[in-house]
Amino acid sequence: MTNAVIPAPVLPHKRHILRNILLTALGAALLAGTVTAAVLSGSGAAQPAASKPPAAAPTSAAAFAQIVNGPLGDRFTADLAEVNTDFKAGRWQATETDAITLFNDSNPYLAAMQATPVPPAYQAARRDTIAGVAAFRDSAARLRDGIAAGDTGLIAESQALTERGTNLFIQASMELPIQQ
Repeated sequence: MTNAVIPAPVLPHKRHILRNILLTALGAALLAGTVTAAVLSGSGAAQPAASKPPAAAPTSAAAFAQIVNGPLGDRFTADLAEVNTDFKAGRWQATETDAITLFNDSNPYLAAMQATPVPPAYQAARRDTIAGVAAFRDSAARLRDGIAAGDTGLIAESQALTERGTNLFIQASMELPIQQ
């Protein structure tokens, strides 16, 4: 008799939420310098194609998934990647502009998440996702101010907030309900 644990299947829309949250967290971790190429090399496993959900009226869980996987979530993830790329390359003027863009794009993303009610099983993931986006938004503000003023203390605060946002996103991804 073996004690093998068989993981419960993940519904397609939850799989996409998890993927986007983890991609965002990885982008943020790269910005903070906490993930190395060795860690990323093991994350290239292909995800199975998800089937399309029925065209019924979206539930609040589906609405949450549409926010995370939709244009607001995609823009936020792209902004994080852009800040990361320019910051690591030492392009300070571009990083400052990217931080402003990230800050501005965080606000509608936060507003949409806060306005979308979710079922009780999603409350913790929603709460931590909102807190993570807020941490990244505040990180972007500090990064922009730090670069503009040449203040390494503000840049260090930005990196601490980025790490907090990353941890919150990882926590949120673990709190998503899994149907058994």
